[in-house]
Amino acid sequence: MDNIKDIVTGVIDKMSAQGPQRYHRLQEFWDEIRPAKADGHTRMVGLKDDRLLIVVDSSAWLYQMNMNKDAYLKKFQGSFPGIKGVFFKIGRVNG
Repeated sequence: MDNIKDIVTGVIDKMSAQGPQRYHRLQEFWDEIRPAKADGHTRMVGLKDDRLLIVVDSSAWLYQMNMNKDAYLKKFQGSFPGIKGVFFKIGRVNG
């Protein structure tokens, strides 16, 4: 099992290699396509192997986001063809 420190370091290194502009564009795109009611309940935290990781603040939001996972992936792929997946997990949204 991977150590969380190694995972976070890997995600940060990957984002740095791709440039902050791409990450910023992905973040802005997520802010545009997520439901308005999800404001404050989700946050994109990284990109690893062309897969986005988005944290949600509760199991209810995790369920809701996963129900629409395929639709979010299609939207991302429409604007960012290299994206291979979108994954949601419970985590800290603020901070």
